Amino acid sequence: MKTTRVVLAEDNEAMRRGLRRLLTRAEDIVVVGEAGDGVKALELVDRLRPDVLLLDVEMPRLTGIEVARRLKRRRKRPQILVLSAYDDPEYRLEMLASGASGYLLKDDAPARIVEAIRSLAGREGDEPTSSGAQ
Repeated sequence: MKTTRVVLAEDNEAMRRGLRRLLTRAEDIVVVGEAGDGVKALELVDRLRPDVLLLDVEMPRLTGIEVARRLKRRRKRPQILVLSAYDDPEYRLEMLASGASGYLLKDDAPARIVEAIRSLAGREGDEPTSSGAQ
């Protein structure tokens, strides 16, 4: 079984703790790092080389949109799964255009988040998707 390495980038500490608990229950997912702001998220991606970056949109220092844009310019980058409170189609499209691979709402079922991470980790290429891991 392949292990998927994940970096959590979420400024809300309680939400980050909950996501960590959720992901550590999955035998095939390991949280390798956590960031409370966009700058730290980029640093962790560079240092830890995760398979998936679970990225909040609204964060201090650099927004999730800016983090995704910066990573999009790189040849080697993780799949980016955005976890957002915003259920706006234009916002979703902007994140996907910025380099996100998938987009979920924070109130989506926990099992859906795990399923989306697994789906993105197994993907080839960097084409964004709006189904399955949206």
